[in-house]
Amino acid sequence: MASKEMNNYLLALGVPAALVDKLNAALPAGPNPSSGSAAAGASASRTAALKSSYPSAAADDDDDDGGIPETPMALPEPGDKHRLAAKPIQPKKTKVISFDKDEEAKEKNFGVMTGNARALKGEIIAAMRHLGDRALIRADEFTLEIVNACLDFQAYAKPKIKELEKAKERASELSAALVTGVLGLVGGELTAKISNEIGKKVAEKIADGLKEQLVSQVKSIGKDSNDIEGAVDKIAQGFRFYASAVHKSVEEHVGKFASDAEAAASSGKLTDAQWQAVQPFLSIDDSALDDVLEHKFGIPGPGRGKEIHIKIFREMIKKFEQIHLRAAGAIAHDDEAMASALTDAIGVADRAAGKLSEDMRKQDISGSKRR
Repeated sequence: MASKEMNNYLLALGVPAALVDKLNAALPAGPNPSSGSAAAGASASRTAALKSSYPSAAADDDDDDGGIPETPMALPEPGDKHRLAAKPIQPKKTKVISFDKDEEAKEKNFGVMTGNARALKGEIIAAMRHLGDRALIRADEFTLEIVNACLDFQAYAKPKIKELEKAKERASELSAALVTGVLGLVGGELTAKISNEIGKKVAEKIADGLKEQLVSQVKSIGKDSNDIEGAVDKIAQGFRFYASAVHKSVEEHVGKFASDAEAAASSGKLTDAQWQAVQPFLSIDDSALDDVLEHKFGIPGPGRGKEIHIKIFREMIKKFEQIHLRAAGAIAHDDEAMASALTDAIGVADRAAGKLSEDMRKQDISGSKRR
């Protein structure tokens, strides 16, 4: 019978308890020697019996391990807590922008697949920012052409103003003639084709704003004033006021429309009406955007601005020359010259406008600035 210490030793080595019981049954019963040869003989007997009944262990004792490193067996110490395996980290789910409570239904209304709301939101925001900027750029470029038309007229008329003052031509008559000549040249045909409320407000300011500013300036000129140069300066001032009024109108209406749509998309509260309104501005290049600005808001494109520039310049020259040629004929006491002043003024205006148009074309080709 194996001793209790031996049983504990075998169990500590990892020998199954059933095998330990089997070995105890196979060993002879007898006194438990504690020292000397009897103890040694009993120990040797038990070792031989253990090796014969547990051959794998015996083979390991007899064979060389061949350099295989010994693996220590660490038994748990009393009081050690069982450590749970760490849970695997789950990947974060991509957040999807919702435009209302039912994201999937809303995205279907938008014509995109579920999960693309974030990309659509970014596209709307970028398009609205570009719309607000582009509208102001186009409006300012257009009104600059209008102001330049008046400046070109001033440069043409300045050398001849003294003759009008010498003939005692009235400044109020000249200024009224100049204003009458340019009315109706700016945006009138576009306004009638625009149906949306925001576009009409902008188009009306572009079409009618010049008349408002010029008429206001004419009224400030004294009826009997002979200050022709002062009258021309007031007309030029009206053109500048017009440019500022158009800029403000575009900012208040187109800019507000764009910023409101941008804010709605950012907050996920874009309404169906806003969605319908922003669609024409998505995924289009600047050339197409310029067309939309012209037909939806009445803001003329680059080509239209230059065209109106030439028309305004021609009409102002024609009106000016009618009075100038009449004054020159009066000074010379040439009744025939006075009678032909209207016809001659048209020819003079046509030639001046033709020359200006050619100069502008050459400057566009060369990329130089006129002033």
